Amino acid sequence: MSDEMQFSVIVSETISHIGISNYSSGKIFNYLTNKGYDSGLSSDVVSELVSRGYIDDRKASRSVLLLRTGKKRESRLLSLQRLINAGISEDIAESVVSELPEDSELIKELFDSSLPADFDNSDETMHIKALKLAKQRGFTLEVAQKELKNR
Repeated sequence: MSDEMQFSVIVSETISHIGISNYSSGKIFNYLTNKGYDSGLSSDVVSELVSRGYIDDRKASRSVLLLRTGKKRESRLLSLQRLINAGISEDIAESVVSELPEDSELIKELFDSSLPADFDNSDETMHIKALKLAKQRGFTLEVAQKELKNR
């Protein structure tokens, strides 16, 4: 089979795999290399599918971040890492994260949805729990302390 024909077969096979789902370029690249295709060929197929619109990392990144709101809200840095781990290209991940509100706003959302209405900042146990939650979600101690102080 000629290289051109093999390329067309792999593109068709990958389009079938994608279907109506939303995959990142990194996930499709891994899918192809795991099937045994050469990384150069896999990269070319991914580029072709991006140019045709079958793969859209910006759209895939929205799907990843859509689930990370409210009690699951994360810092910008952790969101960036999550997008990269999901196979979103680094350039697009950085662009998407730059459009997010600042961490000082994001932590408000996390605390508003996670802390009880009667949160007492002077209660050391509650204060420590809030700081642990902020740390788990990738926020710095400074950002968390400042928001807790403003409550």
